[in-house]
Amino acid sequence: MDAALIAACEAFSVGDSHLAMAHIDAAVQWEIVGDHRIIGREGVEQACTEAAQAGTPDFTNHRVHAQTDTVIVEGSNCNGDLHYCDIYRIREGRIQTITSYCLSALEDTP
Repeated sequence: MDAALIAACEAFSVGDSHLAMAHIDAAVQWEIVGDHRIIGREGVEQACTEAAQAGTPDFTNHRVHAQTDTVIVEGSNCNGDLHYCDIYRIREGRIQTITSYCLSALEDTP
C-alpha cells in the first residue's frame, strides 16, 4: 500500500479532507452509517467544506490498519466522548468507498 494513500486516509479521518481529495475517486461513495450516503467526489468535497465551516474537529487517530485494498482508521475526539472508525476501500490506487462509523461514549451511571 502506498504511504501517501494511507496518509490521505488518516488526514481525511481527522478532518483534513483537502489533503485526501487527490486520492479520492470521482465516483466515490461515502456512507456515514445510520445517517446518510454521499455519492461522488464533488458531494464529498461539499460535505467536508460545510463541516469545516462549522469548526475544526478535534480528532486524533489512534490506530491505522492497512492491507492490500483496505485502510481502517480508528480514533476519537480529544474529549473521548466521540469515537470513529473509517474504512477505506482502495482500487487502482484510489479511494473508492468510505464507510464511517461514529459512536458517542457511554455516560457513566451511578
